[in-house]
Amino acid sequence: MTATRFPSATLTLTALGLLLAVLAGCSRRVEPPKAHAAAPPPPVRRPPGPPLVEGLTLQEATRLVEENDTFRKPKIAKCPKGVDRHNMGYWNERYPALGVLLVTGMATLAEPQSDPLGSQDVLITDKGRQELVGLEEDSAWYFIPIASRKLAAIQRTTPRNDGGYNLDFEWQYVPNEIGGRFLMSKWSRGGTARIENAGGTWRVTDVFAILDVPYGPDDR
Repeated sequence: MTATRFPSATLTLTALGLLLAVLAGCSRRVEPPKAHAAAPPPPVRRPPGPPLVEGLTLQEATRLVEENDTFRKPKIAKCPKGVDRHNMGYWNERYPALGVLLVTGMATLAEPQSDPLGSQDVLITDKGRQELVGLEEDSAWYFIPIASRKLAAIQRTTPRNDGGYNLDFEWQYVPNEIGGRFLMSKWSRGGTARIENAGGTWRVTDVFAILDVPYGPDDR
């Protein structure tokens, strides 16, 4: 005798099993996603620029140097008011400003007269009086401004033992019209300003490594 199969019953049991599995899955507790640990804040970075003491900005350091009286003082060339005509071969070496003024027509030599020592007066012409801006003189010399200074770079600050700081910088000469006729190096030169913070305000107490001397071989 062949066994009788009941396909509808088999399907019903299968569907019931699936339903129970779904209900069991729904009854499980849904775990919330685990929170990740907060990322540490990024490190505080100083803006790019030279290493300066805290509280001193590059803009303020630039202002301190550029507004300083020593830095703003022009470069001077000296021209004698009298020369020895018997030693003309040494004039260019000893008095470079004299040659520039004579060539440009801003100075002339007076008649030698009958001075037994050979002294000859140097006279500034009308053209020189008009074009030599800032010309000064004393009893023996003419003082001619030939260049200003331009700040090239702020380099760094370093602490001093007295509580202040040294502010190192680089600068260059900027010749004026007459100064362009002098042999003057364009390379950068070093300077240092002594600075201090007084009541929250930075100020310069001194500037050194800038030689306040007339034009000479070291400027070429």
